[in-house]
Amino acid sequence: MPLGKTVTMLGTIGKTAIITRNIQIGRSGRQAQVKIVPPSGGIAIIVRNSSDSKDKVKITETGEYYTYASDVTDYVLYVYVQGDTYPRLRIRADGKLEWGGGCDPPDTGLGRTSPNTLEIRDNLNILGSFRVGGTVVISSDRILKNVIIESIVKITSAATVTSTSETLVHEVTPDTDHSFIAYVEGVYVYADNPSGSGCDLYFQVRAYIRQPDNTYVERNLHDWETVAEGQTFSDWLRWIHNILNNKEVIKSIRLYAYCSTTPAEGYEPSVQLGVVGLQV
Repeated sequence: MPLGKTVTMLGTIGKTAIITRNIQIGRSGRQAQVKIVPPSGGIAIIVRNSSDSKDKVKITETGEYYTYASDVTDYVLYVYVQGDTYPRLRIRADGKLEWGGGCDPPDTGLGRTSPNTLEIRDNLNILGSFRVGGTVVISSDRILKNVIIESIVKITSAATVTSTSETLVHEVTPDTDHSFIAYVEGVYVYADNPSGSGCDLYFQVRAYIRQPDNTYVERNLHDWETVAEGQTFSDWLRWIHNILNNKEVIKSIRLYAYCSTTPAEGYEPSVQLGVVGLQV
């Protein structure tokens, strides 16, 4: 087919031209141009899978581009720079965007993980300020601004202790939609070991901590306290954050307790746990 010739294809169905054989326009070493002028409102190009006769790509007269995939994890677009081994950008059918450097597979991405939620993989480098609803919450100097940090003031109901081995009796966690306890002003413990229990009561408060590598560990806030039969304990623990290392956060405050022997029925010891601080 000589370069520059106009070809009129016969054999159409509706407004869609059907190409039944390979067509080459131009000669080796020269650029070729294809111009398709469909009827008004028609489809300019259709790419169809010959094995199942399903459309894979459509381009309309107005420039709208449609691509169809068999599964949400199928990739529908790849972008390469000449000489790349892997794509710099690829897009999945579910809208997930993945980027890479071209020498290795894409290593970071942005996608929808649940309704109304986007999640970015790895790190996000913000060169300016970070805004929520148009309001700066983290400045370009990494200063927290216009942020409300809510307090946490919780005290548990009294729970009886009958076990003779250390048992988790109380745990105070942040409220729903909060991630961790940012600051602890104090931890309050009330322990009652009534006369007639026939045992000693032991308790210990621990912090459940998330470490920088996202592993979790418990740390004791004090040594085991003993409450003898007929005695009570009522006091605050302070300076909780002395147990934290850099970049560690408190996920919860826990109270463990046990009895030296099984207490007499109706005279079981009891403990309460209170936490006052800030949560984010």
